[in-house]
Amino acid sequence: MADTAREFADARRLRSIERIEGEVLTHNSRMLGLAHSRGYDVRRHPESALFLHVSLPLLLPVEEQGCSPLVKLANGAKAHAAAATA
Repeated sequence: MADTAREFADARRLRSIERIEGEVLTHNSRMLGLAHSRGYDVRRHPESALFLHVSLPLLLPVEEQGCSPLVKLANGAKAHAAAATA
């Protein structure tokens, strides 16, 4: 289950979805435990005491995004070529 949740979040990141959000019943301790273990922010629901609002940001801040996979690949090829000629 953990791998499936991680793959789902990774797929959402690739599609530029910024966050996963949902509502969990306040007494659903198993779901809240899962949300906490996966890094979701858990807050009081703005409209109902029966629910808690859970959210997980998916997009990294710009300073943490790094470069695209293609740029990383090109940089890796440059480093490999430089090491081969040294």
